[in-house]
Amino acid sequence: MAEIAGVGAVALGSDFDGATMPAPLKDVAELPRLLDALRDGGFSAGEVEAIAWGNWRRVLEAAWAA
Repeated sequence: MAEIAGVGAVALGSDFDGATMPAPLKDVAELPRLLDALRDGGFSAGEVEAIAWGNWRRVLEAAWAA
């Protein structure tokens, strides 16, 4: 998604109910492993921060201000 829409359009969620998750990400407690994998895959610290929570915060702030 980041390659297609840009990092600013990607955000993680923690509602795994009903989703098919890979074994290493069995629940929300494993999200740090995913963030490590993003870093290892070449995403910068700022990009990982945006994906992890920054993009959600930006969108929610804009929606609440409207």
